[in-house]
Amino acid sequence: MIILLIGLLAWTPARSIDAVAIDDTLFIAMDRGGGDTYLFRYESSSFIREVSLGDYDNLSIGYFTGADTPCLIVVTGNNQSDYDDLIRRFDSEDLSLVWESDSVPVFDDWEDFMRLVFIERRSIEARQPRIVSYYCSHVTNASDYLAIESSSFDPEIYFGCYDSLQYYHSESGYIDDDFFGPVAISGSVPLTITSNKWWGMWEDYVIRAQVHEADSPGWMRNFSVHDEMVSSVLPGLPCGFCLGSNSTEAVFLWADSEGANWSTVFSGDPLELTGTYPFEYPLVGFMGSWGPAAAAASANPDDQGMLVCYYRDGYIRARYREEGSWNPYEHQISSSGWVYTRDLAVCSVTEGYWITWNDGGDYPRISFINRETLTAINGEPSQNLDPIYLTASPNPFVSSVSFTISGEVDLENTIVSIYDLTGHLIRDFSSCRGESILWDGQSSDRIECPSGTYIALVRSGESSGSCRLVLIR
Repeated sequence: MIILLIGLLAWTPARSIDAVAIDDTLFIAMDRGGGDTYLFRYESSSFIREVSLGDYDNLSIGYFTGADTPCLIVVTGNNQSDYDDLIRRFDSEDLSLVWESDSVPVFDDWEDFMRLVFIERRSIEARQPRIVSYYCSHVTNASDYLAIESSSFDPEIYFGCYDSLQYYHSESGYIDDDFFGPVAISGSVPLTITSNKWWGMWEDYVIRAQVHEADSPGWMRNFSVHDEMVSSVLPGLPCGFCLGSNSTEAVFLWADSEGANWSTVFSGDPLELTGTYPFEYPLVGFMGSWGPAAAAASANPDDQGMLVCYYRDGYIRARYREEGSWNPYEHQISSSGWVYTRDLAVCSVTEGYWITWNDGGDYPRISFINRETLTAINGEPSQNLDPIYLTASPNPFVSSVSFTISGEVDLENTIVSIYDLTGHLIRDFSSCRGESILWDGQSSDRIECPSGTYIALVRSGESSGSCRLVLIR
């Protein structure tokens, strides 16, 4: 029974990377592994700075402009029942902490449940953003329960949550659970999706949608999307892939027990299920009993389009949707090792879409694809912003470290820069005449740098790569 419970917990939908972008500024929250989470700021392809978020395995990020000043909000927590979640606001320029609070509502009836907390990535200016807590009991010998609590909050000065709504569902048996959202369309309240396999006397696959507005006092409106008895032995199926939105609709992509892909659309005011339609294109790859690879979708209520990205056959791929139709052209974004579910994020700006993913390194992989490229049937290759690879040896180092550059780069026009963790430039190597560069641990003023962690960034044209260094004196 204990072994079974551990297996179930592995399926709980913790998010290891999330991102939001404002024009050329990209904010990424990422788990480097083992709960070592960081917040990164990039200007276009250039790393600016990072701050540690602590020891957490779930994270969510949002950027809200409805307050007097723009607010960058990050929520972190762990997939367990001790509820150590933190909601924090950071300065969007230097990533300094503006405020933090552990005052995320906990309902007494669910206090022993596993909990994960998420926020909207973007919300409309007409209302405050919402923080969403997802609960699951993870029992193995009785009825299993899942629940959602949704509350509004002021991102500028956090005084706690208000206008709380709840959702509750139970079935006999135990659950492989998955949770998607929250997302919103223009003028709408948030939408979330629960996509669950209930294991009892039989296996039942249930998809339900939750609209975060009151259906009755204190309870959010919800409705069924799909319900089927599972007879297939195909690994990883049925399953949900991703939930995205734009200004007019929200779309949930999922697969049934026979492996057919479906697209469920929500639109209107109030938000309703418009219909479920066959998704006629290939989506993610599968890895046996590990299930599907990563998939993610943009979720900007100000955007006219929506980009869905997914991993298959060694590449991050993308497909664009606009005016209720999928573009038939599949864009190949970048080659990559296997990308697990929840290790991929997509966010939009006016000019196009940022795609970022966690491939097991210390820093996120990043690509950008222009909107003009996506709207053309015969699209051009995307702009891959991380095709250069920079390695350091030895690392950690005591007196000097050697950098090796790999990839198709013009070494005469390649720059390697060393930064500290505040984003301050320490040293530049402005002309790389060989594939190896030696840094003696000194600044450009020939002053020895103190012990600590540093960032090495290599740039060549529009492409970049980076690695983390540890200097020990």
